[in-house]
Amino acid sequence: MADWRFNLKRLGSFIRTVTSSKMALAGIMILVVYGALAIGAPLWSPYDPQKDVVAGSLAPPGWYSYFSEGSRLTKNLQLDPTTGFSSDPFAQGWKFSGDQGLSSSFSPSVTLTPGSGSVQFSLTQSSMGSSSGIFEKTFDWAFESPPNRLAGSIAINTPDASPTHPVSAQVFI
Repeated sequence: MADWRFNLKRLGSFIRTVTSSKMALAGIMILVVYGALAIGAPLWSPYDPQKDVVAGSLAPPGWYSYFSEGSRLTKNLQLDPTTGFSSDPFAQGWKFSGDQGLSSSFSPSVTLTPGSGSVQFSLTQSSMGSSSGIFEKTFDWAFESPPNRLAGSIAINTPDASPTHPVSAQVFI
């Protein structure tokens, strides 16, 4: 029974000692402020840790780019933030070149994401067989070294493919 009273007196003595020192109060305030910032970080940060990549592994901090040796280091960069094509990709700098009989066109009605379209590739019956085409876009890369990580996605729908008429695709970066 007397044990808790003794501990309460010790706590009171500790609090009086800490509050009598300005340096100790400043230290406690710093701990409280930084603790609140750490606990509340998910509320204040614009990034969702489940889907956003804030920095690549082993990436230098953002302020390092202000020094001369860090000015040309790669940074996190989102080359094209949209999913699908909201308008004709050929008007946005995309190009297509392919074998005779292989053509491409923008299809606003075929989509995986609401509000976006896709590119449709067609092969004429007379040129069934092995055909190839290149669908490309050039991006400006302002850094000296290649990226450590590149994320992208592609969806291919081939309703007319069969074991006798297979469709294959290769993606090059």
